[in-house]
Amino acid sequence: AADSAASTKEVLRLASLVPSDPAQPFHGLPFSARTIVRFEPEPGVDALVSDVVRRISTEADPREEHTLIVAERDSGSTGPFTLVYHERTSGPEETVVASDALAILAVGPQRRATMVISRDNGSGTVYALLERAGAGRWSVRWTSAYAGC
Repeated sequence: AADSAASTKEVLRLASLVPSDPAQPFHGLPFSARTIVRFEPEPGVDALVSDVVRRISTEADPREEHTLIVAERDSGSTGPFTLVYHERTSGPEETVVASDALAILAVGPQRRATMVISRDNGSGTVYALLERAGAGRWSVRWTSAYAGC
């Protein structure tokens, strides 16, 4: 329980570091961590990936904001994680894109850490490969075609 609470606190701190438009309707609303996964992209590096949500719960027009966060730190450290990748989406609750890390793989001869990400918008899914290009550097390597209705 203590480890989960510490991870949640860290993810919410990282979410507050992601730049956003201060005029945005979600500004100032609390974050909640929908998912948190900790992993080791290479020996000596701790990492986490999380989907963080903010909600505007109005009956006529419920809206959500999802922020996908990837953060790293040295595995021997007990200090804070460093935000190394983020993507933010917002919109109506039924159609907003929510991202989930489905798998974390070591790909190719260099065994490069790669995440399989699903991006679901309520009516279909797009898949992406998010690849670690070096210390603190992650980028989208490939995105699938839309698969849905």
